Amino acid sequence: MDFVNLEAQIDSSVKMLILCSPHNPVGRVWTREELTRLGEICLKNNILIVSDEIHFDLVYNEYKHIPIASISEALAKQTITCFSQVRLSIFGEYKHLLLLFQIVI
Repeated sequence: MDFVNLEAQIDSSVKMLILCSPHNPVGRVWTREELTRLGEICLKNNILIVSDEIHFDLVYNEYKHIPIASISEALAKQTITCFSQVRLSIFGEYKHLLLLFQIVI
């Protein structure tokens, strides 16, 4: 993730960031460090994160999907996490992350 370029693009008009995790179509799984840094940037700039995590279960065994809302309580409050109900019925342990958010306007 190009954090330098991302931060250069942020101004007061930016209110939301859409994250695809894992990245679609290439299947890139973001590391905890990358998600933490992205979260820090969004928290610092009061940017809402909408995280599309519908493909969380489609990762190779050597990788682990990390929901960005699980990184910290502050990020959980700043994030809307999107999952598929069909996938959630199979992977019940993720139900606690479904639409964990608090929007402060």
